[in-house]
Amino acid sequence: MKMMSDTKRNNNFNILRFAAAVMVMGGHMCYIDGSSALPVLWSQGVHSIGVKIFFLIGGYLVSKSWLSDPDVFRYSLKRIMRIYPALLAFLMISAFAAGPFLTTLPPEEYFSGEGGIRIYLKNLLMYPVFSLPGVFGDNPYPSVVNGALWTLPVEVMMYLAVPVVLTVTGAKNRKRKNVSLLIVITAAVCVLQILHTAYFPQWRFVVWGTDLGQALSLIPYYFLGMLFIFPCFQKILNLQAAVLLMFLYACVIPTPEVNELLLFFFLPYFVFSFAFAPQPVFAKFSAKHELSYGVYLYGFFVQQIVVSVCSRTGTKMNSSGYLVFSLAVTVILAFCSARLIEEPAQKICGKILRYAREREKSYHSHLQ
Repeated sequence: MKMMSDTKRNNNFNILRFAAAVMVMGGHMCYIDGSSALPVLWSQGVHSIGVKIFFLIGGYLVSKSWLSDPDVFRYSLKRIMRIYPALLAFLMISAFAAGPFLTTLPPEEYFSGEGGIRIYLKNLLMYPVFSLPGVFGDNPYPSVVNGALWTLPVEVMMYLAVPVVLTVTGAKNRKRKNVSLLIVITAAVCVLQILHTAYFPQWRFVVWGTDLGQALSLIPYYFLGMLFIFPCFQKILNLQAAVLLMFLYACVIPTPEVNELLLFFFLPYFVFSFAFAPQPVFAKFSAKHELSYGVYLYGFFVQQIVVSVCSRTGTKMNSSGYLVFSLAVTVILAFCSARLIEEPAQKICGKILRYAREREKSYHSHLQ
């Protein structure tokens, strides 16, 4: 199977990330509107599959970023400028623009009460805080402004892990022994999650507001995504085989631990087979404005607003109606985030990196 270069965007990554973001919103909708029917996909919540797709793609793309330029400063700057500008904008909008209108508290209590806005802004430090004073207290899923933010510290944790793992394994050499070592590390992480699912499902260990037991359900997928930086893994991809395997997998009703094991094999194979399809018909989707991060940031918040407004006005919709309306609003906000925040931040990042490279070249030429 001929693989397409991800550096030329001749792939389906953008449509996969957008679909994963919609899946996350779809899964969350049943919690947010209080309905009892939770959509499932392959024996798991559809939102859970969506987040795992994000982590698979993130593991691959972030690894490619490090291997293409293994400099700690430049790598860190790229990650910071990808995450923080849009996150800061969302936190400011939700806390200072929307929050005062959504809260049931008087303004002075909203802004100065204990456990209020200052605590909420700890999200900038990757400490998950989900509530604002008096906001969404009467919703079916009460007092949660953005429940999706819990995955962001796990993502940042993996940003820190990628350079360490790839350096230890010598992945840049792309030799068989390097592949084998990364496979062993990935297998160990996957086995740890299966043991957790089978024998310690209630285990919790909270560090800086993040439950490592919950994080463990996602971390293996980042490692699995890292494996696909190696050509030997890309060569076995076949979209038709991947679709057939997923159809067969959908017919299986395994135990939770067996389901997790099967998903470790089938989901990465399908995702990357689709991403690197020989004729990626969705390659131009969202090519100018990448929307998935904006959908991730604003989706849950918009869904809560829609349910709250409908409840106050007596407007009734089913879960599908809530989701379609929320998604339409979220896509508009995601476009604004991409156009006004994320893309300018990437341009600034590019200028800083070019300046740093020029200074580095000047320094080396001076030494010579």
